[in-house]
Amino acid sequence: MRRKVLITGATGLIGGYFLSRLIKYSETDIYLLIRDNKKISAKGRLTNLFKYFQIDPPFCRITIYEGDLTKHKFGLSENDYRKLQNETTDIFHCAADISFETADDRISRTNILGTRNILNLADDKKRFYYVSTSYVCGQTADTFSESDLDKGQSFNNEYERTKFIAESIVHDHFKGYGQNLTVLRPSIVIGDYLSGKTFQFSGFYKFMKIFYILSKKRKDTTIYLNFMPDCTKNYIPINYLTDMIEEIFFSPQLCGKTYNLVNDNPVKNSEMAMFIKNVFGITIENGLKQGMAEQSVINKTKIYMPYLINEPVFICDNKKTLKSANTDMRFTEQYLRRLLKYCIDTRWGRELIFSR
Repeated sequence: MRRKVLITGATGLIGGYFLSRLIKYSETDIYLLIRDNKKISAKGRLTNLFKYFQIDPPFCRITIYEGDLTKHKFGLSENDYRKLQNETTDIFHCAADISFETADDRISRTNILGTRNILNLADDKKRFYYVSTSYVCGQTADTFSESDLDKGQSFNNEYERTKFIAESIVHDHFKGYGQNLTVLRPSIVIGDYLSGKTFQFSGFYKFMKIFYILSKKRKDTTIYLNFMPDCTKNYIPINYLTDMIEEIFFSPQLCGKTYNLVNDNPVKNSEMAMFIKNVFGITIENGLKQGMAEQSVINKTKIYMPYLINEPVFICDNKKTLKSANTDMRFTEQYLRRLLKYCIDTRWGRELIFSR
C-alpha cells in the first residue's frame, strides 16, 4: 500500500529537513498542514523551502491544507478533514512552539492542545511519529533513558513542561497499540555539521550572536557567568538528526519505540568556553562577578541560564541500534567556526531566501 504521510511543522527546521528527504528518496504522497500566514501563501513558503534545499518542488504529490492545529478539526472543511482521516497512513507530528517564554498561553495551546487535536486522526491503523525533545527530562540530575518519562522532575521552562505533558498524552492515547507509536526525542538541534547551514536562528544562536557582537566591540573581553565546568550540553546537527529519523521512518522493524536522538559526545561547558575564547576572543570565567558585558549577556539569555548548571546522562539503547547513529558528530572548534561563518554569510538569516 502506498504510504500517505501527513506532516505538521513542515516549515520548521526538523519538519523541513524530513520533508526534503521524503521528496528526494521516496514516492510517498505527502499531506502538509500549514498554518495560515498573511505575508506569504503556504505554497509560497514551501517554494522558498525547496529553494533552500535546492530541489524541484513536486507539487503533483503534495497536498497543502492551510489550517491551525489549535482549532477544532484544524479549521478545515468537513470534506478536507475526512480526507485526512480516511486516507492518511502515517502522521509525522513535528509542529511545536519552541519558545521558552511563560507570559502567554500560545506554547501550551500549540504543544498540548495541538497534539490532542492531531491525535484525533490517529486510529489503530495509522503509524504515528511524534517529535518530542530529550529535555522532557527537565531538571533530572542523574540518567534519563528512552523508557523514562515521569521521574517527578521539575522543569526549566514552559517549553519543557508542555512537551512533557504532550508526550504523556501521546503515550496514553496509544495504550493497547503502542507498536504504532514512535517517539523521537532530539536534543538541541543546530546547523548542518559539514556546512553550518540552517534556517532557524534561535536558542544557541542567540548566545553566538551576542558573543560575535561583543567581539567586534571589545577585544580580549572577560565575562563572568555562573556555570558548572563539567556540565555538558547536548547539541545534535540537523543533517545527522535527519539521517536517524529517515532510517527509523523507512525501517518498519525500528518503529514502535522511543529514541533519545542525542549526541554521544556532549560538549562540556569548559570545552565550549575554550572554543569561544579561540573563536571570539572572549574569556568566560565561572563566577558571579558582573560588569556591563555580563549583564548584557544575562539580560538577553537569562531563560537559557539553567542549562549551564545541569544535564543528565541520556541512555540511548534504542538509538544505538541505528546504523546512522554511528557518525562522529562531536562539537569541535571547527564546527563552531562553520556555524558562525554561515550566520555571518547570511546576516543571521536575514539574507536567506527562505521565509517561514
